[in-house]
Amino acid sequence: MNRGHDVLGEVQMEILGYLDEHPDAVDSLEAIQQWWLLQRVARNSHSRIRQALDQLVDARLVERRVLSDGHEVYAKASNCGRVIDSENRKHS
Repeated sequence: MNRGHDVLGEVQMEILGYLDEHPDAVDSLEAIQQWWLLQRVARNSHSRIRQALDQLVDARLVERRVLSDGHEVYAKASNCGRVIDSENRKHS
């Protein structure tokens, strides 16, 4: 199967997934594109970004800070430059 068919299949699965979650949904093509598909992609993207950040925190390349209101923010780890520099020296 070529890439075009893969993408078409992914879109079909997203539409069917949305309809499973919202069985009474009725929308135009434009609304389906904007609301059904973009929201599902954004939700998946959020999950993937969270996973990537968790792995970077575990690797001590990024630090997670919890603000007084409970929100989490991320920043370059204070030792990140040293870790990267030492890795580069190993490969030089």
